[in-house]
Amino acid sequence: MCLFAACSKEEEGISGIDKFYETVTGKWQVVYQGQFNSTDSTRDTIAGTPADFMEFRKTDTVYSQTVLPVPSPALYSILNVRRFLVNGDTIYNRSETDGILQLYTRAPLTDTSYTEWWVELKKAP
Repeated sequence: MCLFAACSKEEEGISGIDKFYETVTGKWQVVYQGQFNSTDSTRDTIAGTPADFMEFRKTDTVYSQTVLPVPSPALYSILNVRRFLVNGDTIYNRSETDGILQLYTRAPLTDTSYTEWWVELKKAP
């Protein structure tokens, strides 16, 4: 009797998280960005300008010129297609569309108040 161990084609290839990492790596243009503060219910959304961007590098470093509360440069890691860690803080991706990232984070101000930030990005050509 012979037993053979083999991997499927899917197992031999690159994993889903690695594919997503390759997709995310590079420069992204800001489509729009915004901020909400629960203490005064102010919601501001503005269009991106040519100076607004995020660039995810293969060195696990991100450069950011957005409203997101992250330093530039900062270390990042991809936990899954929905969650990033940037400088130790969780940033959520709400997009299911290739070439689009919709990043969101929320931080408490007090026990009952918070601030939210969001950015929609499209992959730069």
